Amino acid sequence: MPDPSSGDDTVELAKDVTGFLRAGRLVGLAAWNRPRAMLRWMAELERRLPVPGRTVPASAVRRRALTAAHPIRQDQV
Repeated sequence: MPDPSSGDDTVELAKDVTGFLRAGRLVGLAAWNRPRAMLRWMAELERRLPVPGRTVPASAVRRRALTAAHPIRQDQV
């Protein structure tokens, strides 16, 4: 989920539930002492936001970063 602080406007979604908008689209929310309302709006937010096409495990990213930072010399193989 995008960072709510990156929204450029806010809207009241329910009592004590604030939605954060970017370019007119709901991108985040915050609730004060309203856990059920927060869960309902989180489900709606998940439904509205696009799903990433492909994710890469963090371990694979670290492996690639280490390999790029410390290349293996031919004599080490």
